[in-house]
Amino acid sequence: MTQEREETFNQYKKNLDKLYEEIAMWLEQNRLTTSSETIEISVDASETATLKKLLLRDENQDTIATLIPISAWVIGAKGRIDFVGTNDKAILVYLKANTPQSFFKNIDDDGWYWIEDKRRGKAYKLDNEFFNELLLMVSDYECN
Repeated sequence: MTQEREETFNQYKKNLDKLYEEIAMWLEQNRLTTSSETIEISVDASETATLKKLLLRDENQDTIATLIPISAWVIGAKGRIDFVGTNDKAILVYLKANTPQSFFKNIDDDGWYWIEDKRRGKAYKLDNEFFNELLLMVSDYECN
């Protein structure tokens, strides 16, 4: 991996770790827990890297949804995670604020976003409240 690709991947990893920490705090308020499992993802044609996927568990320790890292290299974004539940999947992308070549509207802060409509480019920043909405969408689990 070239130095530039390694820097991009390391930043993606940092962004994932920060998101996982935030989600763990958000879920504590709803008596949900997290655990992680390691997975391998491709970083180029001949190399893989180990990352963690985050499992969200209910009071009975049943997995209700999983956040799965997909790639640090995404057109128009700085990384992608799939938020997969029993009912649906939401694609989250890491976007930088004030990027001239951005395809999306409403990007005021760096962070993880869900794109509602690709044609209109409407993006929603992931925060505690919006995370709970997405969790309901993908898993039909409603937080209190």
